[in-house]
Amino acid sequence: MTQVKKTGSLLDGIQNLAGALRSVDPVTLADATGIVFARSLDYKQYSEGTAQANLVYDARRVAAFVIINQIFFYQALVLSDPHYSLLVPSQTIIVSIRNAFSEVAKTSFAPIFVPNILDRLPEDDQIIAELNVVVTLARESTLRGDSTWTQGFARLIPLEIRKHIAAFYTSPVGAQVLANLCIESPHDVILDLACGTGTLLVRAYQRKRDLLQQQIQTPPEQLIRIHHQFLQDLYGNDAVPFAAHLAAMNLALQGPLLSPPPINVTTGDGFQVYPHSLASPSFIPAVDIVLMNPPFTRHERVAPDFTRAIQESLVNDGYGSYLAGKMSLQHYFLFHADSFLGHGGRLAFVLPANTFNVGLSQKLIRFLEDKKYHIKYLVTLNSRTGAFSEDCNYKEYLFVAVKGSLTKSSVTKLVLLSDLPSLEQVEKFTESLRTSQGSTSFEQGGVKMDVTVVSTHHLYAAEKWDPAFWDLNDPLLLSILTQSTKLIPLLQSREFKFVTGFHSTHCEYLIFPNRLFKVTRDLGDAGLEICRRADNARVVIPRSLLRPCLRESKLYQGIYAKPAHWVLSADKSTSLSDDLVNIFLNYTTQILKEQIRSKAIKGGKIRERLDPFWYTHPRATGCDSKVGHCWTFNRYGLWRRNNAAFYTETIVTGNDGFHIYDYVGTDVSKEESLQVLTSWFNTSLHLFDFLCKCRVPATHVQQCLKPDRALMYVPIVNRLTPAERESLLIATQQFAQTMDGTLIDQLNSENRRNLDEAWLRILGIDPLQISSILHRLYPILKEIIQAR
Repeated sequence: MTQVKKTGSLLDGIQNLAGALRSVDPVTLADATGIVFARSLDYKQYSEGTAQANLVYDARRVAAFVIINQIFFYQALVLSDPHYSLLVPSQTIIVSIRNAFSEVAKTSFAPIFVPNILDRLPEDDQIIAELNVVVTLARESTLRGDSTWTQGFARLIPLEIRKHIAAFYTSPVGAQVLANLCIESPHDVILDLACGTGTLLVRAYQRKRDLLQQQIQTPPEQLIRIHHQFLQDLYGNDAVPFAAHLAAMNLALQGPLLSPPPINVTTGDGFQVYPHSLASPSFIPAVDIVLMNPPFTRHERVAPDFTRAIQESLVNDGYGSYLAGKMSLQHYFLFHADSFLGHGGRLAFVLPANTFNVGLSQKLIRFLEDKKYHIKYLVTLNSRTGAFSEDCNYKEYLFVAVKGSLTKSSVTKLVLLSDLPSLEQVEKFTESLRTSQGSTSFEQGGVKMDVTVVSTHHLYAAEKWDPAFWDLNDPLLLSILTQSTKLIPLLQSREFKFVTGFHSTHCEYLIFPNRLFKVTRDLGDAGLEICRRADNARVVIPRSLLRPCLRESKLYQGIYAKPAHWVLSADKSTSLSDDLVNIFLNYTTQILKEQIRSKAIKGGKIRERLDPFWYTHPRATGCDSKVGHCWTFNRYGLWRRNNAAFYTETIVTGNDGFHIYDYVGTDVSKEESLQVLTSWFNTSLHLFDFLCKCRVPATHVQQCLKPDRALMYVPIVNRLTPAERESLLIATQQFAQTMDGTLIDQLNSENRRNLDEAWLRILGIDPLQISSILHRLYPILKEIIQAR
């Protein structure tokens, strides 16, 4: 009798079976599960130097996941249909499973068994033992036609593998909200070109079922027929077989497992799936809705050959004029999805907020306008995650638009959710949203929904869409900025210029002190003595190789700063002492190599290899020339900052976490002009301007890239009298001396108010109006900084 090891959890089963698969060629497993194709979606994760480690680690885990998933589904099928033979632990279990799967693969359930791994397994004792454990686990379960158990499987897909293929799967709540907003009839035909594990398709199925039940009372004898009809109405595709097979499985389990029609889930490149009208006959008919959470992979991470193939396909389909060089995969999927829709068809997408908040958005918006897409809903989430996808750090939108229905009177409902509602709350929230008239608020169970109605044409014309969710269109505040004769957009200024700091690649190890080295002595002209924290080994860095430098934005919580860091400035020809090479360079290089190796396995955002001259990046990218006195930050968490800019009396350099300002005018001294600019950047009116123009890649994170900063207003210094400049600097110094708490804490404080009043007076505001202006400005800033 075959001895079966004691069973454990599903996760244990995946880990143990993956270990047993060491005897199988990982390339074979990668090919069977789709990892090979997935590499083109994020090729840098699999590039030279880390390829083998990633391939082995991913392929074995995925293969184990798929095999176990298929066994559990087969056992559920056996319980529903006695036609199939029950799997029994034995020494010939591999043959038994092969035969069972081969039989099922001839039926409508074939997509579930597309990743055919069993045929590639050897008769290995360890593999046999682990498969018997899994079969025992499946036999002990009581699974029938119920999809809830597959949700556990979806979460067993290793996060690092999902990162490698840019697969951030939609949360059930986010999927249900999107399905409820875009599906209007139980007869809607729906396509998902990047279906992942099928969350959106399952929620679409359930939405169609709910709508049908609202229309008619479904008799029990009709349930099978309706289930079959819904399966025929839903189409899915995913690049990766291990995800697609789970999507097919999820759909199959929405109803009885008896003789369903073919499950319309396929595997392959979604850009090679076409509607009938554009290519040779394919499985996709005309659809009513393209419902997707597409990969968000940036252009530089996608294999160049794959990108070119996508672009050529889109050009052939008539979308060439809308393409921009740095578009990410979600942009391409929006264009491709359009080809499946006729007049009245709907796009329903989960998208990063930055899709509509960056420069290349202009071509995408022109595409939406040309195709007359009426954006009905744009939903964003204001929780700390800001995302509707699981394990995703991007801020996201739910985007619903109707093709061909854009008119002059079209309006868009902008929806701001304070948090994700529960699944039980979704129907009430979406019904309130669908039936709401004008701007409104709705609250249930501690979750608030704010609805703002805007003209769709005005939204298309906006520089960025995120500010439209907030009260950032105050005409009086905007008029102060736009109509003052003493302010001008930085881009148009003839007095101030700015640059981004030197490149930050590995600069955390090149700026001293850091987590590996502390500074023990300043030797003046001789340099700095640094000490290795691990073992107290000491070495002197010559002064000629050091530049005074800024480190991290969190270190500069004040208007006037005195940096105490230095950056190594060396080029490829620089001669380094043996001690510096051995104690600093070789030691740090080895640590970085180990980090790269570790991040590669875990799917982190990494460089594919360590440049042997990595330590020369600061000088190569301008640390000697990118110097200044006035500084702002690239990324802000305004809710935890107490300043928005700072001034250094000494001239220093900084990495690209900072923007550096220079005065190029001739009428006022550089020192005074840059202090005036620092003063302006710390005013509440500038914070309002900043919030109007920054981008929000994640909730509670504001990012200000060069194009954003260039649009913000700065003072025209030569239009300020000496007395005005002096009064501003006095108010700024007083504010700096008494500054207490975060920006939120400071709002309406006496010293911030004094600084704001000084600027408003100089900008020509009637003194009698200043108090009322600040009274309307401070609450706006407080609400937005706290929440956004």
